[in-house]
Amino acid sequence: MEPLLDKCCVLAGDALNGARLSGKDLDRILLVGGPTQSPLLRKQLSERLGSPVDFSGDPMTIVGCGAAVYASTLEKSKKIPVHASNPSSNLVRIALAFDSVSSDLQTTVAGRFLDPAPGIEIKIDAESGLWTSGWIRPENGIFETPVSLKETDITTFWVYLRDKEGRLVVSDTPEFKIRHGLIPSAPPLPHTLSVEVVNPGGVPTLDAIFLKGTPLPAEKSVRYRATHSLVPGNPSSDLAIKIWEGEFFKDPDANEWVGNIVLSNTRVRRNVPEGSEIELTIKIDASRLISVEAFISSLNQNFSDRLFLPQREEKDFASLSEKVTSESATYQKRLDEIELKNTDVDDVSTQAEISALRTEIEALKAKATSTREAPKKEDPDDARRTVEDAKTIRGRLGRLERSNQSSGGSRESARALTSIDGADKTILQFGSALEKQQLTLFQRELERAVQKGDGKAVERVCTEIRSLRWRAVSKHDWYWREVLESLSQPHAKFINQSEAAKLIAKGKSAVTNGDGEVLRSVVRALWDLQPKAEAEITRERAVQSGLRRY
Repeated sequence: MEPLLDKCCVLAGDALNGARLSGKDLDRILLVGGPTQSPLLRKQLSERLGSPVDFSGDPMTIVGCGAAVYASTLEKSKKIPVHASNPSSNLVRIALAFDSVSSDLQTTVAGRFLDPAPGIEIKIDAESGLWTSGWIRPENGIFETPVSLKETDITTFWVYLRDKEGRLVVSDTPEFKIRHGLIPSAPPLPHTLSVEVVNPGGVPTLDAIFLKGTPLPAEKSVRYRATHSLVPGNPSSDLAIKIWEGEFFKDPDANEWVGNIVLSNTRVRRNVPEGSEIELTIKIDASRLISVEAFISSLNQNFSDRLFLPQREEKDFASLSEKVTSESATYQKRLDEIELKNTDVDDVSTQAEISALRTEIEALKAKATSTREAPKKEDPDDARRTVEDAKTIRGRLGRLERSNQSSGGSRESARALTSIDGADKTILQFGSALEKQQLTLFQRELERAVQKGDGKAVERVCTEIRSLRWRAVSKHDWYWREVLESLSQPHAKFINQSEAAKLIAKGKSAVTNGDGEVLRSVVRALWDLQPKAEAEITRERAVQSGLRRY
């Protein structure tokens, strides 16, 4: 058992260090789970962490007891409804504000009258005559009073109202409860959340917004500048806000990519020059839903979007290293694709990097295989190094893929041409006269780019044509109805099914009511909830950040 006990104590020590605490700062160590009944474990925890071990509770039921205690703090106040047959009822509605759990024996209760109540006074009494506020006359319908609690118990409070003649008045909140005890702590952020920025010289790094361990929910505003101009009607000028999760600030690709928020050319009214100030307000709630609001001061315009953080569990390096074998195969496949794209490229540095990566991937694969075949001999430090090496290789692969995307080539030209197949027919069928004229100009420009073998120009023009097709069909309500219908089918997949179901219901209601704006917003939200294909994820991840430091 000793290796496992040693690992347990190391992890507990790491957790304390992350919270900037030592064992001496703890009142006690509470044991949870059957294995904690081991006398050896209890002894080592106490000796190595330096705080007393509390095993007075049953470790097999203590979590259930804690859940029950927490549930007791969530009880809702009973409401007295106004009867439909008695519209002249003198019931007064009150909005109360208080913490359902307090670690102090005295806490504050505040409130306000939601209905006009001239001359009404309020009194709050604790059950069993423990405490009373006496009659309080609210000022402008607002009141506040300290209340006393029973120690380590739930205190029920009764609410009374009286008018200026002293007659009792019915309230919609006749009682409420407050528990004295430990306050449930806010969930911490398991990994640092960062925004990618481009440094002078074009090197991308991460700017940490919320550090690992930040209590949730959290909110922060930061200012950046645009790396290039955002031009209406020019899809290639879109500004990407890239969000990452991880601790490798100098190497974005070695972290987990969360997603991009795109400031699109279709959403701006006029040019946003290079260097324009962009203020980001980033919020993350307890369920790790990210809301990003970008304010461009030169336009006096706000943009907002949402992202869901991947729900990755905290795992030790030993378990992470077990996945390196399958990851190595993925790295090998990505490197093969990169090498295939660079067969005709006379770039000595690129070829040298490909060769070096191939050697390192083979070494990583061999190390991971030997570890899997002999797991008992694995050293924790070796597992850590294996995971770190895998992250470094992934980062270097990402940089090569980004370089390939910007350089273009004949293969990319063919792929871009395939992706616009049928776009011209759609524009000719549903586009306006101006859009049809634009299509003719783009087709001529595309022919010249293909003849010159200019892959970058081909990709740019194809992007323009795809954008033109989108503008041609998105003006028609039938298009949005058809998209909603396809997204409502059972085979449609979403990363959050319950949220998607709510949106689909809202969209169908908008169709019934003929509300085109709501229908469009619903479809866009559903698109954001759809899982992306691996190729699409790779392309989005490779997009350069549109921000630099302020």
